[in-house]
Amino acid sequence: MLGRTVTRASFAENSSKEVTVRNKTKAIGAIGLGSVAAGALLIGAFVAVAKGNTSAVFVVPAIGGFLFYVCWLVGWRATIRLRPEGIVIENCIVRLMVPWRLGRQFVVSSGIKLRLLDGRMISTWAFQGSLGAQLNGYSAFKPIRDRLQEESDKIVFSVPVSASTAEYRWRLQLPDLWIPFTLIGVSEAVVTLAYLLS
Repeated sequence: MLGRTVTRASFAENSSKEVTVRNKTKAIGAIGLGSVAAGALLIGAFVAVAKGNTSAVFVVPAIGGFLFYVCWLVGWRATIRLRPEGIVIENCIVRLMVPWRLGRQFVVSSGIKLRLLDGRMISTWAFQGSLGAQLNGYSAFKPIRDRLQEESDKIVFSVPVSASTAEYRWRLQLPDLWIPFTLIGVSEAVVTLAYLLS
């Protein structure tokens, strides 16, 4: 074993008994990267507009907003949600609903995956494998897998599986579109202010 790894998970339970599992390391890294990149673009646009280059007024805020949004999706939206009716795996823009009766075995195999009773494996983007994790024998993923199993067992034992009417389904989603639009709006206001002051 090469030592401690940086992968950390957060387990948060809300009032409706949903446990949201998120990769804290990925969330901090991706959102931080998106913030720095969007901020650098905004500063560059501000300076360019202040020097008389007006082409940056509309393009740069849109690029910065989109870049931050993609990093936010990767870092924050990629989750595993354990609900009374089943497991929801959110892989950025794809959302999978898996009822408990189809299986609930989490395994470590190039990251953390959900193995269904029929043998299908569903990857979770929240806990994907990497070369570093592989070299370390996925040591950080095993306690997360064990905690996922414990939380799943608690939910399944407290809610009878037969009570769930949920069906397996997947859908595409573009969650929380207010985030890029807010960032684009704020960036546009700052760049327009630079344009007016120049």
